[in-house]
Amino acid sequence: RYNDSLLALRSAEKLDQQSSRVSMMTQYNLGWTLFELGRYEEAVEAFNRGIPQQPDYPFVYWRRGLALEALGRKEDARKDFETSAILIVTAKIKPTEESLAPIRPKLRQYGLDTKYIF
Repeated sequence: RYNDSLLALRSAEKLDQQSSRVSMMTQYNLGWTLFELGRYEEAVEAFNRGIPQQPDYPFVYWRRGLALEALGRKEDARKDFETSAILIVTAKIKPTEESLAPIRPKLRQYGLDTKYIF
């Protein structure tokens, strides 16, 4: 049902544009959906549009890192995984254990697991 999600998110994006704003959550979910559809470059672009609106949201860097990795841009992906980890460690409100579970193996893969423990 990712195509249905994509249609809904494109509609939300148009509403955002009509009000002359960019919504981080619209762009984050759009990027996530595009990633799931294998449209990695478009996913990166959506995440890029959302980040300036909420640059302290760790999961946007996590998802963008996955898209960059899928594009073969491993060093850029590593930087995003590290940014995500830094934001998680320094967050005032800690993410749930469930939301952190998929992040840990990726940090281990990139050798970041001993530097950022959560």
